[in-house]
Amino acid sequence: ISEPEPLQLSQPEGKKAVATSCIACSRSHMATIAGALEEGIRFAREEGVTSPESLRRIDAAEREIVMMERIDLSAEAIENSPEKDKVMARYFLPKIRSLRQNIGQISNVDQMEKAASEASVLHHEFRLKQMESAGVDLNPLMELARKVQAGELTIAEARTKAREFLPAET
Repeated sequence: ISEPEPLQLSQPEGKKAVATSCIACSRSHMATIAGALEEGIRFAREEGVTSPESLRRIDAAEREIVMMERIDLSAEAIENSPEKDKVMARYFLPKIRSLRQNIGQISNVDQMEKAASEASVLHHEFRLKQMESAGVDLNPLMELARKVQAGELTIAEARTKAREFLPAET
């Protein structure tokens, strides 16, 4: 039996060893974090945050946020990114760090609800900033939100109208 050949890791010609920050990947991580915590609350309200299903979802949210922070938004990845991605990543890093700390401190339903709410708000803010960075005019969306708050539209009606001017998901 011969010795296996050592694994050779090399970059394709002209490629950097460190990737750029991935804003789209980070948005997906944020969706997973928010979804895991929201789903975990369903179990936590019935059985507490130490139930196996609650813990599984808290753990999933914590793994996602650490992966996003340490890989997609690492210092090296940000440094190798286009300027608009650098600005966005640096803007969100303190908020992401705060959320990670709050997820790590969950010990009761109230803390889990707070972290889930924070994750949901941060995910929506992240998505809107990414859309704005891509050149989407958010003013019509803000007007729809104002109309929902004023009771002039239902959320369902606003969602339908929003589809008229928002780009399709990619």
